[in-house]
Amino acid sequence: CGKCLIKLLSFVSLLFSVSLRAYISLAAELGLWFILRPGPYICAEWDLGGMPSWLLRDPDLKLRTTYPGFTEAVDSFFDQLIPKVAPYQVIFSHFLFY
Repeated sequence: CGKCLIKLLSFVSLLFSVSLRAYISLAAELGLWFILRPGPYICAEWDLGGMPSWLLRDPDLKLRTTYPGFTEAVDSFFDQLIPKVAPYQVIFSHFLFY
């Protein structure tokens, strides 16, 4: 369900605000580049392209489409994620690609 996804992504966003920034900073200190692949579809080699399997609980969901319940949740996720990682982009900090 879209509301369930938004609640989960809000929790994940809270974790990201602490742990993801620390992880990216550690990579930078070690001279490593960090490649962020936030999705919603990240690759064919991951089950469901990296999307959580519980999305399939919504009987109306059509994966990799513009289904509103899915795109609204993705928009909410990006609205929270992108501002947190934008300062680390390669054009600003030279070590994050996405």
